[in-house]
Amino acid sequence: MTWLTSTLDGLSTVPAVEMELRQGHEKGYAYLANALEVIDDGQITVDETAPEQLEQAYPKIQKRLDPGEAEAFVAADTTGGTLVTDDGAARQLASAYEIELTGSIGLLVCGVVREDLTIKTADDWLTT
Repeated sequence: MTWLTSTLDGLSTVPAVEMELRQGHEKGYAYLANALEVIDDGQITVDETAPEQLEQAYPKIQKRLDPGEAEAFVAADTTGGTLVTDDGAARQLASAYEIELTGSIGLLVCGVVREDLTIKTADDWLTT
C-alpha cells in the first residue's frame, strides 16, 4: 500500500470495508495486513459517519448494494470524493449520481502514469 498512500492524498475507507479486511485477514489472507496497517496508522482514515448517513439519507442505496459498497458510495457522495470500486451495481449508481469513479485498473494506471509502478508490476497486481 505504500505506493498508493504516497501517491494519493486524502484516502479514506468506511467501517464495513475495514471490517471486511479484518475478517479476511483473520481467515488467513495475510496480504490484507498491509491494508490494515495503513488504516491503523492513519494513512487511510475511516469515515465513521458513513453507516449512519447511509441509514438516514440513502435507504434505497442500502438495499441495492452490499454494506461496503453502500457505505463507500455514501462517503464519496457526501464528501465529493472518488468512489473506488469494481462492483458493477455500485459503478452504475455512482454514474447515475454523478460521483467520480475509478476501479482497480484506474488505480494501477495512475501508478504507472506517475511512475510509481512499472507496467510489469501493474500487470502482475492485476492478475492477483
